Formats: sequence, structure tokens, C-alpha cells
Amino acid sequence: MQTEKSLPKWLLVILQIPQVIIQFIFRGPLRPILDWFNRLITRIVFRFSAHEIFDNINLYCMDDDEKEIFFETTVEALKLLATNDHRRYNRVKKYLKNIALLPTPHGHFEASTSSYIVDSFDHNRRAEFAAECVHEATHGMLHSKGFKYEADKKRHETLCIREQFRTLRRLIFQLNPDMAEEKKQEMVREW
Repeated sequence: MQTEKSLPKWLLVILQIPQVIIQFIFRGPLRPILDWFNRLITRIVFRFSAHEIFDNINLYCMDDDEKEIFFETTVEALKLLATNDHRRYNRVKKYLKNIALLPTPHGHFEASTSSYIVDSFDHNRRAEFAAECVHEATHGMLHSKGFKYEADKKRHETLCIREQFRTLRRLIFQLNPDMAEEKKQEMVREW
């Protein structure tokens, strides 16, 4: 299901400016206000974005030129994950309700809407994209268990990056069974 409505890019930029400013100003007891504001802006953007659903995960794309490639890449990455690493795929399904391509400064997990906000992607590197989804789903899992990102960023990122690399390593080894062991190890080191 795709919508024909489209939010102008200039309006998206205007909506994101207060969000970034408020994120640095509101900390502590005013955090619920920030979360409410983030949910509101994200839902407005989702409402005017192209939309598809794959296995109960909502896929959104703000850019009409890239929507077909983004949807295809995301679905293929999720299928790749489902066939080769079922446990981590279940984590993605449980903790990422939305995957959205939006013009943002960096990709991140949006806890208030359980969304992976993608800033850019390479349609030729589906295994990497699948591993990034696992990384962001791990942020969601940690958040749901009460481990707040702000409390210990280094530890949070370390856990998520380890899961991302474990996923990538598993995909490399399962997708290339005939490749020499040294070549597989070299590919893992490159990532």
C-alpha cells in the first residue's frame, strides 16, 4: 500500500530543526515532552511518505525517486536475515516496528516510535543493511529492558556493534560456503 501524498522536503527540514534543538535543551524531567514531540513529527512524516509493509514491519520512504529501490533493498535484506539468522530476524521484527528512509544527518533508532531512521543505504550491500537493522533492533531491545542510551553510550554502542558484526560474519560465512577460509576472514576484517 503506497500513498500518493508527499510532504515537501523544505517542510521536513523545518520540522526537524526544532526537534534537534529540543533534544539538546530538554533533558531529565522534560524528557516526556521531547518524546511526545518526536512521535508527533515522526508520525506526520510517516503519514506523507510512501509506505509498504513486510512481515508486520512498516517501511516508509520520503524520497519518491528512491522508494522502489529502498523497498526492494529492505525487503531483500530482511529476507536474507530471516533465512540465515532467524534469532536476530525475530529481534528485528519485535523491536523495529518501522524502517524509514528520511533525509536526516545520521541513521538512528527512534525509541518513541520503535523506528530505524535510515539516512542512506547502498542497494548492492544488502547484508550490511541487514546487519544495520540488527544493530538498531539491539538498541530497541536494550531500551525495552530499561538500559537507557544516555546513561552509558559507550557500553550501549559496544553491544550493538558486536551484534552487528556477529550478524555480518554469519551472513558472510553462510552466503559464501565455497569461498576460501582466508578470504572470508579478510572480508570480516574489512567490515
